[in-house]
Amino acid sequence: MRKIKNIMILLAVCLVLAGCSDKKNEQKYSNVIYYLRADGMALEKEGYVPLESETEAMLEEMLQKLKEAPKEEGLKSALPESVEILSTSYEGNVVKIDFSEDYEKINYAEEALLKEAYVRTLVQVEGVNAVQFTIKGKPEKDRNGKVTGLMYENDFVQNTGSAIHSYQKKNLTLYFADESGENLIKENVNVRYNSNLPLERVVIEQLQKGPTEEKNKRTLPADMKIIGVSVRDGICYVNFDTVFLDYVYNLDPALPIYSIVNSIVESGGASKVQILVNGETTQKFQGSIQLDEPFGRNLELVKGEKE
Repeated sequence: MRKIKNIMILLAVCLVLAGCSDKKNEQKYSNVIYYLRADGMALEKEGYVPLESETEAMLEEMLQKLKEAPKEEGLKSALPESVEILSTSYEGNVVKIDFSEDYEKINYAEEALLKEAYVRTLVQVEGVNAVQFTIKGKPEKDRNGKVTGLMYENDFVQNTGSAIHSYQKKNLTLYFADESGENLIKENVNVRYNSNLPLERVVIEQLQKGPTEEKNKRTLPADMKIIGVSVRDGICYVNFDTVFLDYVYNLDPALPIYSIVNSIVESGGASKVQILVNGETTQKFQGSIQLDEPFGRNLELVKGEKE
């Protein structure tokens, strides 16, 4: 019995020491590099301690690590062998990466995970907020031909360790303008969307498609670029290009604003919406509505729900 008791004590001590060792290993890494799982379906993190501390030197180091093969088996660089990085630069909190033309030949899964790996890895460097991708010096475009622009960490739903081809179904409540152009009116739409996209972005994209009822009117221009969508502390931040301001709506100016706000608050996970244009909140929408504060839902504009 004494022998068994001693063995149990020894095992307990080993477990405690192992736990302490694991904590030390976790604590020694100040950064992580995002690599592609061998099956090509998801990203995994590998701890890393940069040798450099200055921003530009650290960026060069991290970019090199992203190209190299990881230490852990079963992982590989997210950069396909066929794609070459022609140049990189850093200016104004933005890292610019220029790919060779072979980038256009990779499939959706490779492209999505490549961009996520680079953005999530590089924004860890102090002073870096976003990444911009180009192809042979020309702006990168999405599958619909729209320029993607700056990409932020919050543009990606955390999918590390999960499949890239994961889809969800959702019933969205969207608000469009009625035929008079003076009220909002509800439409319910069933969507199937990639779970790597923030639901709030899906809501805006659905608004851009326009209403399904012919008599109703669109509230957002179809060619407007969505620069970024993120949710923090209950506020959804949506960043558009200047098309949002310049488009001729022929509606009460409040309708486009609350079409966005009501649709996001009702279908997403935010209680307020902050609208930005090229990252700024200093503009006035249609010369009358200041964008400097987040907007809460307004049902007074909804047909059938006015007091």
